[in-house]
Amino acid sequence: MWDNLKADTRRLREIKTRGAPWYVIESLLFETGYQAVVLHRLAAWFKSHRVPVLGPLVARWNQFLTGVDIAPAAKFGPGLRISHGTGIVVGNSVVVGSDCLMMQSVTLGAPTLARIGVMP
Repeated sequence: MWDNLKADTRRLREIKTRGAPWYVIESLLFETGYQAVVLHRLAAWFKSHRVPVLGPLVARWNQFLTGVDIAPAAKFGPGLRISHGTGIVVGNSVVVGSDCLMMQSVTLGAPTLARIGVMP
């Protein structure tokens, strides 16, 4: 968890042009995409360490605060960035590599169309 958060913060630092170390505090307070990534990493850590309630609780809190619904079992590599995250839904079975950028209104993880209610 900490290695991925450090990598996410490094990527954020590369994007920000300011020299001041305030970018992390600014991002945690004002950028919902970064908040969603941090909360997902925390929920995934609870899920992987089999803490029974806290993983889904943090995931719901993440959805409430940021509008991003990521299941705690979803796996993302380091460097995950979310820009304009409203409407993002990620399911349990999702595995994504490193340096992923997710934009608004993305749904990942529906294995078949029939499962999400769309009949071919």
